[in-house]
Amino acid sequence: MEDKQIIKFTQKHFLLKNVLPMECLDLLLTMHNMFSVERNNILLQTQHSLSRFDTDGSLRQRLETHAIRKHRWVARSYPQNLQKRQVEITAPPNKKEVVNALNSGADVFMADFEDALSPTWPNILGGHYNMMKAIKRNLRFYEPSKSKEYQVLNINSQVMIRPRSLAKEEAHLLVDGTPISATIFDLTVYAYLNHQTLQDLGQSCYFYLPKINNMEEAIFWNQMLIYLEKQLLVPTNTFKVTVIVETVTAMLELEEIIFAFKHRIVGVNTGRWNYIFSIVKRFQHFQNSFIDSRHKISMEDKFMNNFNRYVVHIAHKRGIHVIGGASNYVPREHFPKATIQAKAQIVKEKREEANEGFDGSWVIHPVLVETAQKIFSMVVSNSPNQKQKFEEDEYRQTFDEIFAFVNSKCAEKYDLQVEKVDILKSIRVCIIYYFNWLKGIGAVAFENLMEDAATTEICRAQLWVWLHNRATITEKNKQLTPERLMKYIDKESSRIKTHDKLTHFQAKSLLKILLKQTTMIESFMEIAYPLLDKHQAKL
Repeated sequence: MEDKQIIKFTQKHFLLKNVLPMECLDLLLTMHNMFSVERNNILLQTQHSLSRFDTDGSLRQRLETHAIRKHRWVARSYPQNLQKRQVEITAPPNKKEVVNALNSGADVFMADFEDALSPTWPNILGGHYNMMKAIKRNLRFYEPSKSKEYQVLNINSQVMIRPRSLAKEEAHLLVDGTPISATIFDLTVYAYLNHQTLQDLGQSCYFYLPKINNMEEAIFWNQMLIYLEKQLLVPTNTFKVTVIVETVTAMLELEEIIFAFKHRIVGVNTGRWNYIFSIVKRFQHFQNSFIDSRHKISMEDKFMNNFNRYVVHIAHKRGIHVIGGASNYVPREHFPKATIQAKAQIVKEKREEANEGFDGSWVIHPVLVETAQKIFSMVVSNSPNQKQKFEEDEYRQTFDEIFAFVNSKCAEKYDLQVEKVDILKSIRVCIIYYFNWLKGIGAVAFENLMEDAATTEICRAQLWVWLHNRATITEKNKQLTPERLMKYIDKESSRIKTHDKLTHFQAKSLLKILLKQTTMIESFMEIAYPLLDKHQAKL
């Protein structure tokens, strides 16, 4: 007789019975037992392949998958309710954001458990609870400042969630002392709680899949979904996915990734911020390949324009939607100039995306939904999408052109110099984001921009690159040494005023720890996540 497995919660919470009833826990255990070992093997395989890539920076596609790229095939056709995705709103699954997003009139609402949510146990349980209540149309919240109650009205939007990525763990739920995969947790809990209600609404469980690096990871995601459908007695390929293209290696294997999901994929999305972060990480050792500082990069930059064009081309070649990423300009209720600036940026970006062939695009605030809708309705007037916009003979981009910044001829343009103002901006973003993240807030409006884990990670990675490659500070004509950078961090930190001195100190210390690492770690969460519960307990 086998020993019974021990499931343990590291924190109690009043929502446990609502979100994780015994039947759901049994399903989680089944999924964990089925996939935890294979997940670890996949992550190890990816780690080895990324290490090889970091060493040689090879932009070659895989020889063994040549047939997938060359053969004529398209993804399986998908439901009518997913054909019009011109405006999608994304937000963390907090009560207020969920209600406002579902009432915004967007075609799709995507609840982000990955980059816009600080993964405290109350946030994770609350996020899944809020989604369950919203899908059942009985989520509401009261805003004291306005003495007004808000609730979800009729749900016309298609509801999607972005579960946490493969490398992340849910440390608040242990199986025999081992944390369960955060991916398995989010997929299983969401599907268990909502698949029947969504089916009654004429929808299903729709997932936005984050940070996929290669075809093997895509195959693994698909296997988990097939098994989950089987356990829930749902027909295979009922659950649909949109893949966020947000890593350099995913660009090299985009057609293979789509092929792995070809029976359930309904689109791809250009995850611009994590893609930029991936570029900084993957080419950290190639001084001729450094890109400009984050605050100076725009979608008009050649490497970003090439990114967009390639993803549009491949998506339409394979018969699926392509959705544009989100500008991080955010409107401010009591700051009209910021709202005007945000809307102007949205008009510019969304018009360019629509003209480039995108079928839709993300926004991050309800106020921007109508503005984006007007742009896409003007360009895509007689059809719900532009999937038919595909000219194979006219597309001649090579990977050398897509990754033009890697070309050695660009060495002079991307010489490793940095302005002091860019160093200070990046420091400030990191400290303020970490400060809020440690307090349980995963998306922060700061200086009229919305900062989340993705945008902040670019700043952290570029600071690391500038430090460890001894960038020259242009105004001083001096190297960025560890001593100089630590002084900048202390000085910039002192300019941030707060009564919460403990969190402020921990945010600053976290940044210093991350930058002192001899190797750039893949995610700040590797060091920050274990600190989260300890810090929350002190607040």
